[in-house]
Amino acid sequence: MAELQVGDRILVKPNTSIAADGFVVAGMGSIAQAPITGESVAV
Repeated sequence: MAELQVGDRILVKPNTSIAADGFVVAGMGSIAQAPITGESVAV
């Protein structure tokens, strides 16, 4: 992930961990934020 730059697009497959901020360009998706935020309940 050290190679990512602003404007890059990546394909995130189901059940994959990602450590980057971003938004969905096409399709739909949701991310479990608990590992990042420390929240025990999904947000």
